[in-house]
Amino acid sequence: MKTNKEKVFDFIVEYSKRFKTINDETPKLDTQFLSEKLEMRRSNLSSILNQLVDERKIEKTKGRPVLYYLSTDQEVQIENQVFDSLIGQDLSLKDTIQFTKSAIAYPMRIPRILFTGQKGIGVRTLAEKIYEYVCLQRILKKDSNFKIVDCLDYNEKQISEKLIGKENIFLENNHGLILIKNVNVVSKDLISNVIRMLKNNSDFDFILIIHLNEDLDKLDYLRDYFNFMVHIPSLDNRNLSERFQFIEKFFQNESNNLNRSIEINDGLMQCLLLYPCKDNLIELRNNIQFGVANALSKSKKNTNIVIELGDLPPNVRKGLLYIKKHINDLTNVLEKDTTYVFNHNRTLRKKIKSENLDIYAQLEQKYKALGKMANEKEKDAYLIANIEEQIDDYLKQITHDIDKDKIKKICSTKLINSVEKFLNSASVRFNQVYSNKIYYAICLHLNNAIVRNSSKQRISNENIMEIIDKYDEQYVFSRKFLKSIEKEFNVTLSMDESAFITLVLTLQENEKLKKRNVVTLIVMHGSKTAQSIVEVVKLLMPVKNIEAFDLSLEDDPKESYEQLKNKIIEINQGRGILALYDMGSIQVMLDSIMEETKINIRSIEVPIPLLAMSACKQAEEGKNVDDIYDHLVSEYSDKSYSRMSNKDVIIALSSANENNSESIKRYLQTLEDYRDYQILSFNISDKHSLINRINEIKLKGKVIGIVGTYNPDIFNIKFVDYQHLPKVYTIHELFAESDDDFDIIEYLTEQFEIFNYDDLQNSLLPFVKKLEEIFEEPFTEDTRLGMLIHMGCLIDRLTKKQASAVNFNLDSIRTKYHDEFTMVSEASKKLESTFNVTFSDSDKATIIEIIINNKRRN
Repeated sequence: MKTNKEKVFDFIVEYSKRFKTINDETPKLDTQFLSEKLEMRRSNLSSILNQLVDERKIEKTKGRPVLYYLSTDQEVQIENQVFDSLIGQDLSLKDTIQFTKSAIAYPMRIPRILFTGQKGIGVRTLAEKIYEYVCLQRILKKDSNFKIVDCLDYNEKQISEKLIGKENIFLENNHGLILIKNVNVVSKDLISNVIRMLKNNSDFDFILIIHLNEDLDKLDYLRDYFNFMVHIPSLDNRNLSERFQFIEKFFQNESNNLNRSIEINDGLMQCLLLYPCKDNLIELRNNIQFGVANALSKSKKNTNIVIELGDLPPNVRKGLLYIKKHINDLTNVLEKDTTYVFNHNRTLRKKIKSENLDIYAQLEQKYKALGKMANEKEKDAYLIANIEEQIDDYLKQITHDIDKDKIKKICSTKLINSVEKFLNSASVRFNQVYSNKIYYAICLHLNNAIVRNSSKQRISNENIMEIIDKYDEQYVFSRKFLKSIEKEFNVTLSMDESAFITLVLTLQENEKLKKRNVVTLIVMHGSKTAQSIVEVVKLLMPVKNIEAFDLSLEDDPKESYEQLKNKIIEINQGRGILALYDMGSIQVMLDSIMEETKINIRSIEVPIPLLAMSACKQAEEGKNVDDIYDHLVSEYSDKSYSRMSNKDVIIALSSANENNSESIKRYLQTLEDYRDYQILSFNISDKHSLINRINEIKLKGKVIGIVGTYNPDIFNIKFVDYQHLPKVYTIHELFAESDDDFDIIEYLTEQFEIFNYDDLQNSLLPFVKKLEEIFEEPFTEDTRLGMLIHMGCLIDRLTKKQASAVNFNLDSIRTKYHDEFTMVSEASKKLESTFNVTFSDSDKATIIEIIINNKRRN
């Protein structure tokens, strides 16, 4: 409830807003007038007014009678609040509003503003706020005309009459504000006549706003006449939070009109947030009205109007197909398992009561909630997009108030031991630590499944295949476990169970993936240039936050700009874009996109084409290789890109607590050959972080070894204790003296129970040696070790009767490397015989592919 002081101040503000005009100063009010309007004693009122004066919210005149009026600061604040009610005023519309204010404030006879943007973006609403603003600013009188003409409502002849004919709106609405929408449907000749008339009539004095529906031809034509061009973003280019506010607003309006509450479920809300709206806000509003009208005809009097998916137009349900792509953004806007109730100007959120159902029954409920109108493909898309979140909720549900003692009372000892053994194996297999919640949940879920003993499948084959594609190793591992459960307990379990256990194993992994990252964008001129770079990066490092954009030299620059902007909007995860580009106007485009979208974009130029062109030009002039090299180094060494060092890398390492890496680095720099190496220093205790850093470094150069205070025990990288430093004169000597040389055969025997040292020595090493002969080239150390490890893993999988990975390039490899394929098949026979396995044609093709790819990189 408002205090008396708040009531007094609010009245002064509202009264001042209504009566401020171009000919009048801000209204000044005495205590008698305020006392009558507010029904307060003058003595009490005087005390409150003096408090507001002390707070500098209002001011008062000297002399008698004392008059009170808004302070200058408060007037400015009120003027700025005009646009506060617009959705997106501080985000997507921030620049639009600022540019519009600047245009209006610019001193000229007829302020002319050209709004560009698609149909239905809210031009009328923005113009209404502009009118309110200019009246408050005293640029227009409060009773000035405000005329809106939508060219879509008339034919060419009718529009001509309104603009330059007998109904001339400019004459009728002089000294006001005029908005002409959707000018793109008007001919160039008519536009030309209107501009000529405006230029030639010196009596005109109004604010003119024209909206053009992104017609590039007419935009170029109008550009010269209009002083200010302001872009209004489409609904697709506004974030989901803003779209949610529009949906709220439209439903609340319908609730007010009907004097009834309106209810929708979370699945329908997801559709409304994601389906493509060609006509933007107009389409969104009309579709909501359509749905409300259909639901109203079926609802009983004095009950909530409950809208189902089938009540809305068919195009709305297309939103189901986009849920998976935007699931992380949806979780930031919506609450899980919530029904939304719109009651006049409020939105109520009702949590759906969770019944004591198993996971499949819960999923089936969600499936049915979509209604009969959604087809199977759309329902499956909705289900697979929400399934991981649903499972997480289900686990919390069934493990609530559960501990180890309670599990023993519910589940058999045999089942508990089986699950414990399975999770221990999974921890080793996937290098993952699992929580007790996962352990209890699998026990409870499988206990229910064994009791149910049903092979009925609830999750579609398409959804199961999608899970297998995404988590193939975990699925195979889970399937094998469930087969043992079926055999041990003499039950039949559905395919759903394998999918369920797979998703449970990957819950923690998915939480990591949900974290938003900076996205690296490669932008290059040419066909598939950027895409090829991204493919190489993904081959060397399994990353997901890198994207490509190939800029065709033949495309129209405006089209290329829009395509690049849409690409950046699509891939942005909220933490910015790092763009690596080759040359030309790309930097200008990136700067403009950052300004337009407010996405933080940092860019680095890597001008390979310029280097190549410059080298060719120098060569044609007859210069020798040394001169060309010196020229390029001199010309491009100070550019914004970084030239990668070709020196071998040494890492000086200590723990974060010790903080000694810089001291180790300085000591290394006293050794005679330190200039031959690039020395980096890290204070890192976390092994995972160190491995990530080393993986990044290896993309630029070869890591020779680590000198440090502790051994991080990283495969295939030599470690030397820093205490060895006083014993040597060179870095080469330091690592040559190390007795930590890696024994790959010993490593394989430690990792896999099936191997012994002699078998590998007598079969695997000769096989790799034979591969070198087949390809007539000795392998690098990295290729040799990589091949040995690959073969070890492959043999281990085959001995455990696990399926080989499919090589989709099998046919092309077998055709292109026919002779090599035959020789690899022959060379592998001894290895197959030793371990009693059979290599598939896909396995042999993969061996050849690894060798060929490594040869290309080296």
